[in-house]
Amino acid sequence: MYNLGFFPTPYPNEDFRSVVYRYHYYEHGTVYSKTIQQLFGLNTFKIRHLPRNLEFLGQRVPRQVKMSDILLKTTLHRLFQLFTTKDQSKEIINDVLYGDEGKTSLAGVLSGSSEKGMISENICYCLECLNDDYKTYGECFVHKYHQVQYMDVCYKHNVYLISRCPTCDEVLARSIGDNLLSKPECPNGHLLVDDDLNQTDTLGQLKYDLIRDIIYLNENNSDLDAVEMAQKFIACLGDRGYIHPSGIVYKTQLLQGFFEYYSESKLIELGQKKSQLYARRTIKRLFNPEYMNSQILFYILLMRFLDRSVEQFLNTKYSFAVDLPFESGPWECQNPNCSCSQKKTIKSFKMIQRGGFISGEFECKKCGYTYIRKKRFKNNEQDETFFIVTIGFKLHAQIQELVNSGLNFTEISKQLHISETTVAKYSPGKSKRIKKERTNIYLDEILKGMKEVSATRDELKRIRFREVFRHLLHEEKILSRTDLKKLYPVQYNWLSKYDKVWFDKNMPTVCKGGSRELNLDLIDLEISNHIKSISKQLYSENPVKQIKPYTILARLSKKDTGRYGMYKYSFPLSQNALSECAEQKIDYLIRIIPKMVEFLKGNRYREITFDSLKIRRGYKYCTGDDQLKIEAALRHYIENTK
Repeated sequence: MYNLGFFPTPYPNEDFRSVVYRYHYYEHGTVYSKTIQQLFGLNTFKIRHLPRNLEFLGQRVPRQVKMSDILLKTTLHRLFQLFTTKDQSKEIINDVLYGDEGKTSLAGVLSGSSEKGMISENICYCLECLNDDYKTYGECFVHKYHQVQYMDVCYKHNVYLISRCPTCDEVLARSIGDNLLSKPECPNGHLLVDDDLNQTDTLGQLKYDLIRDIIYLNENNSDLDAVEMAQKFIACLGDRGYIHPSGIVYKTQLLQGFFEYYSESKLIELGQKKSQLYARRTIKRLFNPEYMNSQILFYILLMRFLDRSVEQFLNTKYSFAVDLPFESGPWECQNPNCSCSQKKTIKSFKMIQRGGFISGEFECKKCGYTYIRKKRFKNNEQDETFFIVTIGFKLHAQIQELVNSGLNFTEISKQLHISETTVAKYSPGKSKRIKKERTNIYLDEILKGMKEVSATRDELKRIRFREVFRHLLHEEKILSRTDLKKLYPVQYNWLSKYDKVWFDKNMPTVCKGGSRELNLDLIDLEISNHIKSISKQLYSENPVKQIKPYTILARLSKKDTGRYGMYKYSFPLSQNALSECAEQKIDYLIRIIPKMVEFLKGNRYREITFDSLKIRRGYKYCTGDDQLKIEAALRHYIENTK
């Protein structure tokens, strides 16, 4: 390991991958993977937006170069900090400083182009920025704010970004960052002059506003983390009326307003799928700081929805408080035989919150008497019920003493102001029975009371469960019965069983299929033709990766995919077509020879042989027969291109 003579100073808003490539370009490196190994000590062929093993590089650069400053200037690290907890931020920093290749990490996920990632799969450029940079600095570079996923609008010029040459449709730069533009020309030599890429539609304007918000978040508010962001969201939601008096957040209602504000079509273009956001797990975790990093763009959109501006949202101090359900303490002891009866001697209580109910369990420390107050909030009105958990050790001891003194249950109940049933329940020894002639009377009263309580509970449950679906069952009826059942399975099943009239009347209609039998032979023929058509299209696209069966199946329509998955063992034509159309490994390695030759020429290989191709793993482990076929194809291609 030796020290580096220099390391490039980042240009304004330059991406970290661009800085690494400029070092590679200045040093006249032959193979990009060797440059990465030299800088980071990693055996990999690409560098991420958030690098790995940065400490390895930091120990070798000149003293005046501060890697921490370069990391902040060339990445979205500060943006990621806003939506990660302190522990997650430490994990990201640890991976950036000391991480090794081949391991999945949170830093890697955020640096990727998956649904949870923030970085575009393709390197994007602004034509105006390319020409301005070349005039100003004498070379072009990749802007980090041009690489944000879904944000294909320039933050400076408000024009659409490009990743392919407008003239020849050639990819301008590979996503692995090994051959970036150093001047405003495509790899085929076409000048990339200013083109008419001005955006005028509302979606483009929204993307421009969002990228400006991302810049604001990445360059300000670095002291916030996900916990504080979640608290700020909750305070704002309470201020906007999205929190129930019991403290429950109206998440479904919030999402409904969110989609109405932006429109579903625009949100799909921004990666915000309705089915994903309405998923039960997503709703449950919506404002959990541990999971906010997986929905960063959603939270930025939510800030704009709640307060029209990200900056205004962050700089506003929202005030919100939930009313105390049982007033402020202390609270009374309800035991009539306690010396503290009706006196406020209970200083604390245990609170339980479920659904729209809040229960408080109160215990008198002097007599042990424990009772529960249960409240249900509906339309800001509070319905409260009261029931006893235990009469307490003091009253229990009094019952035992009076029973031992010879008094009967009736006399004890009058003296202690409690029912004879309670006296019998807590009397010493075996269970005492109330007189036989009165037992049936009490039993009838108990059964009657239980029925009344049961009916009341069912009615309350019916009202509560109906209310769960009432705001979802709007006129458009966007959600199907399947969607509703996924959101609230318990309530859905109960209403379908015990409230069938209301359920059938209000729930979306069921799309019933016909009773005709499927013609599997005809469907098999249809899908097999689709597979052949898709395969033909795939080969014409000449993809970089091998065309495997799942590659072809991924292009099928949802309908065909479902039918094939269910009946594939009854579809011999489709299986044969899939087997025939899928690309064998040797065919794949021969097909990509032209691309490999161009790649090697670009990296200054003078003589290209089969051994040259072994930089790609697929060629390294070829058998003798396959090697002969590849060598013949390589010679044929080179001879025809001379």
